[in-house]
Amino acid sequence: MAEELGKIEKPSIDDFKGGRKLFFVPLILSNKDFPQEYLDKCSLYWEQVDLQISGLEIKLGNLNRIFMSLFLKW
Repeated sequence: MAEELGKIEKPSIDDFKGGRKLFFVPLILSNKDFPQEYLDKCSLYWEQVDLQISGLEIKLGNLNRIFMSLFLKW
C-alpha cells in the first residue's frame, strides 16, 4: 500500500471573500462555417461557463471583471 504523504484540505468560501479573485476562462471561438457538432459543443461550453460563474458570484459576491484568454497552438 502506498504511503500517504499529505492531504490538501479544500479551502472554505470564507477564505476568498476578502480579496481579489482571478477566474481563468479559456476563450473558445465559433464561426457559422464550423461543423454543427462543434457549434453544439461550443454552445454547451458557454452555457456551463455562465452557470459556473453565476454560482461563484452567489457564493463570493459580484465580479467586476472577467479576463478570457485565447490559446493558440502552433
